[in-house]
Amino acid sequence: MLLASAAPLPVVGAAAGRPVVYPAHNQAGIVQQPSFTWEPEPGAAAYEIEIAADYDYKKIAVPVTRVETPRFVPLQPLYPATRFWRTRAIAADGNAGKWSDTRVYKLHAPANKINIPANATLAEIRAAIAAAPASSLITFAPKAAYRLKLPQGDTHFLTLEKRDDLIIDGNDSLFIIESPSAGAVSLRDCRRVTLRRFRFDYDPLPHSIGTVVSVNITNDTAGAAAPPIENRKSKIENFPTVTLRRLPGYPDFDAPHMLANWGWGVILDPVIPGRMKAGSPLVVNFPGAKVTRNPAGADLFDVGISSANHAKFFAKGDRVIIFARAHSNAFCTADAGCGDITLDRIVTHAAPGLQFVGIGSTDFKLLSCASVPRDATRFFAGNADGVHVRANLLGPWIEGCAFNGIGDDGVALYNKGMAIGARPAPDTLAVAGTFMHLQPGDTFVIFNPFDGQLLGAPRTVTTVRPAGEKAVGGASGHWQQSAARADEASAGRAPATAGSWDVTFTPALETGDAGFPMGDATWWKNAQLFNRTRVNAGFVVKNNTFTSIRRYGVIARATDGVITGNTITGSSNSGITLLNEPNFWANGLHSERVLIARNKISATAFDASSSASGGVAVNLRSLYDHSADFRPKDGPIPKPARLHRAIRIEDNTIADWNHRAIFLRSAADCVIKGNIIAASPGAKFLDPDSDNIAILVDNTRDCVIAGNDTAGDPRLASAGRRLVILDSDNTAADGQVTSGK
Repeated sequence: MLLASAAPLPVVGAAAGRPVVYPAHNQAGIVQQPSFTWEPEPGAAAYEIEIAADYDYKKIAVPVTRVETPRFVPLQPLYPATRFWRTRAIAADGNAGKWSDTRVYKLHAPANKINIPANATLAEIRAAIAAAPASSLITFAPKAAYRLKLPQGDTHFLTLEKRDDLIIDGNDSLFIIESPSAGAVSLRDCRRVTLRRFRFDYDPLPHSIGTVVSVNITNDTAGAAAPPIENRKSKIENFPTVTLRRLPGYPDFDAPHMLANWGWGVILDPVIPGRMKAGSPLVVNFPGAKVTRNPAGADLFDVGISSANHAKFFAKGDRVIIFARAHSNAFCTADAGCGDITLDRIVTHAAPGLQFVGIGSTDFKLLSCASVPRDATRFFAGNADGVHVRANLLGPWIEGCAFNGIGDDGVALYNKGMAIGARPAPDTLAVAGTFMHLQPGDTFVIFNPFDGQLLGAPRTVTTVRPAGEKAVGGASGHWQQSAARADEASAGRAPATAGSWDVTFTPALETGDAGFPMGDATWWKNAQLFNRTRVNAGFVVKNNTFTSIRRYGVIARATDGVITGNTITGSSNSGITLLNEPNFWANGLHSERVLIARNKISATAFDASSSASGGVAVNLRSLYDHSADFRPKDGPIPKPARLHRAIRIEDNTIADWNHRAIFLRSAADCVIKGNIIAASPGAKFLDPDSDNIAILVDNTRDCVIAGNDTAGDPRLASAGRRLVILDSDNTAADGQVTSGK
């Protein structure tokens, strides 16, 4: 049954370079899983799409499918043939509107077919793909095994640049990469490329895991707050150490690639594979130079711990993972203006860094992909984010995927703040080159990271040019520059130098708008520009499984999207969160028109950094929140602006949560409705003495909280633990309106 809501449905606009209706009528192509998009209809509660092999819809290719955005991607590839498709809107009462006119997509098989044999060398594989013309199907041998040792300095197994209209089919073969800091595939400025049916693993692995044999703190390293756990004298002076027994199949902790790419690590649960240990730090720093072999056994290593305070979290029998990710490459990337990239049934059993990445691109699709341990001897599948998407025009479509044992967020969607260095004129700002990606026509807002407020209205970019270089062509936005800088600008990437860019815009700043921080040498302490055009609009994260994720299951800073039908278990922080990061990451900013519905979320928010999180958490933070060091010395501490808007949190099941089941802060026009909040028999809060509140609403306006069921959580002993509303205006809780409480 469809529930009416005060918040509108997400709306997908046209991505640059293509019409709102896509594929356009009578368009031809080889993409078998395109993003069908169409015009949104005011007041629609849902849409339906039907795809057939004939004009009369008697030969159905995809049955009538209901979606919650005006966008649809088929999970199964369409067979090449002419495809007829139509859509209709569904009203809140369930009544369907009229079908649209039929559109025709002429889906062709690729004109060229290239086969790569099972005994092909790396050089032969690369040569065959490099020679393939547009409209090619490149197929590897079925269920073969390819071992790939990359030449020194190579960053990826395959690098494709400015390639269009390709399908590369791994044919369910296994590709073992023997260069543990290299990625698998890099796509740059490519369009309509599909990668399908690949399975990847690494030998050696880009991380190592050991079990704790002992924790070694001497009188010299303990400090007053951390008395010795054992008296055995460490061989590493001036550091507490932990003795780890390397697990079979993992590299030695002093292996060359481990030391060359040494990163941090985390403490893992001794029983549940891949899950972080409850209450442990989000990050444990291990100084890479402080690793020695313990003479008591060939698989024993003494590893230094940077903080004696962190040493107290280790216990005998814990598992510990240390990542070799410091100088590693992302596993699979689409950047520099890529468009219509499909990853279909790509499986990786390890990854040196970020896994599936889309930067400055559009229409990035992950369908039935997986990042999962290879077998029961493995506990982790990836060193960093499972899906990492920044500043895309049309957001990613992520469906039917599995992520298990991930070293950072399962899915992260965001944009980067760009630091303001100076204000040369009322209509011009000098913007630092770091993460600079504004283009003429983009809209931006100015965010003060200290108090969490926006400065004035959104503004539109008219020209962008490197500081000190003369613009040519006026409002066209072109400028005189070197070829290298031209390439960087067209890609929407930061310049190779740390220089500044002059951004002109309309409307100009008024006299009273000058009061924002700028010119600080620490870039994230300046006011920040956030691009509100490249905000991953129209994103879809649906029907995926997230298990044992370090930090967030899904963190989104995006608009007009849905997070629905996912199963999230064992994420150490929030299962789903809409959250900016105003400090040195400068990730953000706020989300609008997002549906979070029908997700099953359990066992979340249990690491030491998770006290302000929950099963589902929507929050806007400022530097005042982040640290007392940034707060004003006198006067009240202002709460951030209510920037999140039209967020719907509906019909989710949230069990065995900590701190908050649902947290809504600094938001307006939102709905929390029909959620079930429960606990398993015998479940306990990580910190029973803290304020564990089922639904906490703070600093909101015009929100509705209705029909949520908390009866299944016996840990909530009082009504004050079930629902709390703070500092909110015109917020209705089950029909009772609060104002300013």
